Amino acid sequence: MAGRIELDLHQRSQVEVARLTLAEIDGLRLEDATTAAHTVGRLEASLRSLLAIVDGEVTQ
Repeated sequence: MAGRIELDLHQRSQVEVARLTLAEIDGLRLEDATTAAHTVGRLEASLRSLLAIVDGEVTQ
């Protein structure tokens, strides 16, 4: 495994958003279809941002 990835301020904020998203949905009941869809969308956006960082893509 490679060493730590150096992150700029924007990338660090994306990682923090992903952490906060996970913390906010921990234990959330997804019985309501609208809540479930919103939650999945938030997770997808966070995951895409993190993958872009790992893949070395420029994100804004």
